[in-house]
Amino acid sequence: MATPGPLAGGSAAPATGPAIASVHWVPGLPDHVVLCSADLQLFRWRSDPGPLDAPPVHYGSRHHRIAEREVLLIEKQIPEPPNYIKCVSIHPRAGDAPSGDIRLAVGQANGRISLLSFLETSVVENGEAEMRHHVVKEFGSKLVRACNAVHWHPTDERKFAAGYEKQRHGHAILIFDTDREPTPPGSASLNTSQSSSTLPGLASSFSDRFRKTSAVDDLPEDYVRPVVELGPSEHCHSFTWAPNLNNGSLIAGMNNKQIRVFDLRTNTSPLITYTRAVYGVCVDPFLASRVASVHENSVMIWDTRNFEKPIVTLNQSSRVLHMEWSPTRAGLLCSAEEANPYLTLHDIQSWAFMIEDGEPAVTERQIQGWSEADSPDERYTSFAWHPTDESQILAVVGGEKLSKIHVTERISPSWSANHCLIWPFGGKLRSFSQKSSLFANLQDISVDMQMRALKNYGKCPSLADNQEFVADSPSLIAAWQWLHHCGRLMEDLSFKNKLSKDTTFPGVRTVLGMERSPSAMLRADINYLSWSGCASSNNLKQRKVYKSEPREHAQRICGWSMDPNDLGSFVKLCEEKKQFSRAVAVAVFCLELGMASRILEKCISDEGGSILSIVKISLAGFNEDKNGSWRETVRSSFEQLEDCYLRAMFAFLSTDNDNYSAIINDQALEIGDRIAFSCLYLSDEKLISTLSGLWMATLDGSDLKGLLLCGMTRDTLDLLQRYLDSTGDIQSVSWLSVRGLPPYVGLEDQVQNWFQCYRDLLNAWEMWSCRANFDIAIQKAHMQAKPPQQVFVSCNFCGKSVAQHLKGMPTKDEAKFASLNRQATSKRHIRAQACPACRKPLQKCAVCLLTMGTHSGKLVTGQPLREDAPIMSEFGEFFSWCQNCRHGGHVSHLAEWFEKYVECPVTGCVCKCSALDPASFQIPMENGLNGMASRLALTAASPLPPSSPKQ
Repeated sequence: MATPGPLAGGSAAPATGPAIASVHWVPGLPDHVVLCSADLQLFRWRSDPGPLDAPPVHYGSRHHRIAEREVLLIEKQIPEPPNYIKCVSIHPRAGDAPSGDIRLAVGQANGRISLLSFLETSVVENGEAEMRHHVVKEFGSKLVRACNAVHWHPTDERKFAAGYEKQRHGHAILIFDTDREPTPPGSASLNTSQSSSTLPGLASSFSDRFRKTSAVDDLPEDYVRPVVELGPSEHCHSFTWAPNLNNGSLIAGMNNKQIRVFDLRTNTSPLITYTRAVYGVCVDPFLASRVASVHENSVMIWDTRNFEKPIVTLNQSSRVLHMEWSPTRAGLLCSAEEANPYLTLHDIQSWAFMIEDGEPAVTERQIQGWSEADSPDERYTSFAWHPTDESQILAVVGGEKLSKIHVTERISPSWSANHCLIWPFGGKLRSFSQKSSLFANLQDISVDMQMRALKNYGKCPSLADNQEFVADSPSLIAAWQWLHHCGRLMEDLSFKNKLSKDTTFPGVRTVLGMERSPSAMLRADINYLSWSGCASSNNLKQRKVYKSEPREHAQRICGWSMDPNDLGSFVKLCEEKKQFSRAVAVAVFCLELGMASRILEKCISDEGGSILSIVKISLAGFNEDKNGSWRETVRSSFEQLEDCYLRAMFAFLSTDNDNYSAIINDQALEIGDRIAFSCLYLSDEKLISTLSGLWMATLDGSDLKGLLLCGMTRDTLDLLQRYLDSTGDIQSVSWLSVRGLPPYVGLEDQVQNWFQCYRDLLNAWEMWSCRANFDIAIQKAHMQAKPPQQVFVSCNFCGKSVAQHLKGMPTKDEAKFASLNRQATSKRHIRAQACPACRKPLQKCAVCLLTMGTHSGKLVTGQPLREDAPIMSEFGEFFSWCQNCRHGGHVSHLAEWFEKYVECPVTGCVCKCSALDPASFQIPMENGLNGMASRLALTAASPLPPSSPKQ
């Protein structure tokens, strides 16, 4: 409750200074405010239903308007407070006084501390009553020096502490007892035990360490001796009580370089950290170990449990004038900066703050008060949190105005996997369940994915059937349709054999070779083709088309080509979908005027339509006379057609100089039709440029229709990732990858991450059957990543695997053991002499004394493991060890040893290894070894020993 003035300066605030220096709420009276200025005034906060045209807000007025409907009305004042007030602290039990006696301690520049009351008090001296001008009692230092801070004890209402500037023979912090009487002149000094026992929890020897008693004869008559003195010949800039830390400890910023934590219960040295941020020290009321301090424009937050350095430093844009923790919200710190027309809230996330060696999460936001009280040119100089209302702050603006600031609550929502949205507000939890209309309005993709999963989306045997579950997504419909169409193309061996064996669903860029080289040389042949199906076709000019086998394959991927069978199938499909204008346009693109006329006749007879009748008439009169009326009429009217395919058809019929940009750049046309048209009528250079532009456009738009361009290759991962980023549909991305990507692409980390994310989502929904079906589909697609090796023999010195260089050898070249020396690889047996990581020698055989470096097992290559795979070492060269003494060696050597001896072969070891397992003698001989060797084999076959063998 104390305000020591500007935090970084510590200078005095004279009575002739600003009208309002600071503002304080009265504890226990949430509607009472104390304003500290040239006068000390007590105001009551109440609503004002009257008119808003209140008198101007200035010093000396009987009220302050702090909001549109709220004012502060003056109740009492202390008209002549002490001069040069430096700090003020309201009594913590002021609201509990039955007589309404609100008391406050005022620290002054001369070192005096006056205990004032808003009730006038009188004393009897020499038989006469004398008014004391609201002064109840006065305390002070023996020396004249400024009092920088004063704070009442949080639990003991009789005591308060004061912090002073440095003075020789003076202490920095004094703790006074308001019940103690002044020291009589000439009396003996109080003993240490009596003075220290007046403060609960204070050790009897505490003052012996921190106080230095002077002669009583040097003191003034009204001097009240402090019960505790701390910091001899030191300077206290600011301090605060920590009520929940060690039963009322003191945390003080001292000597412009230290923050100290004084434990008043013991005689131990204070906890110290070194920093220049010694101003404005304050403690979070909800976490006593969390301390904030400031220096200039740097706010530092400390944890007294790890006091070596600040947990976080918050740099502000200008010098901090005032700083205070919220008394009602944990971890919320507010600060006022010198040059900013707003207050800054620092929200410390407790969950991150408590992480060991972790950086706390701190969010900052700015708040402003009532607009009529605030001005862009005025700055906040001080403020006070409301003691009970967590959303209210009363701030001093420009030194003479008051403004109420509403602090909106930080919303911390939690969205469960089962679509329940919950968040705290006003001390209560509010939520939206899955049945709420909120999700219908939001169109949450997770709700759609869960509904699709229940219907076995992605698992349909026919790829085209999956489009029924995504009717609201044209991009996904196009993706599943194209996968179905391309899958049927791959059933044609004449088409499939032209591609690489790894290709599953080729795209246009794949068949044109653009994946290998963006500027692929297509080397298309130029042909001039005539129109067909029209009586006047002989009079029409031939059209130049480009033909090559890759172009024809690209057209087939797009759905149609000039081949009569492909064109007929496409037209039939369009008629089934009622896409007559598209069928007519494609027929015209293929120079089939007769087919286009038949389609129009069928459409007119079945569907009707005056527009199609006019189109048929216009198509019948088609001629290429540049000066004729047909071309002029079409050019002036076709752009007004609403149907994009009819516009494209007439643009093709009336074009000059093979300029088809109007058709290729028409975004309303299907991308497959634009690509197929480009393959017919664009040169190699223009075709490559057009396809590159379309590919970049689909990437930028995250459009899955771009699968037609890239196919299901490694380039697809970029398109799928962008689609995932824009929609969040991890379900469709995962199933498209499983059903379309080749296995070698599906094993990449990016794809495996998608799979794992979708697995986690299904697990969160507790859809175990769907999760199992998804895993089965991944396994069938050969995209199940091999789990890393988890069990291995480790080195005694570094703990790493002794076969580290043999792990993950996917190719035949790596299977040649390049890491082994040439001499070892040239021998019949491969032997490693040292650990490949630390180069320390491996364990030695107790019999032959050679390192046991023979690798066991079968050769690991990229090929599937076969039963007849070459064995890297014979069984007799495996190493085994005794489970009792942990001595061991090669299996064959140990077998020979224990045929003759019972004890361990290591000199000095008396372990009878062969007698530890009598059942081993009953094991029949295998692989040319006796029963003891078989028992040793069981030990050798164990992938991980209970403890490593001794050398």
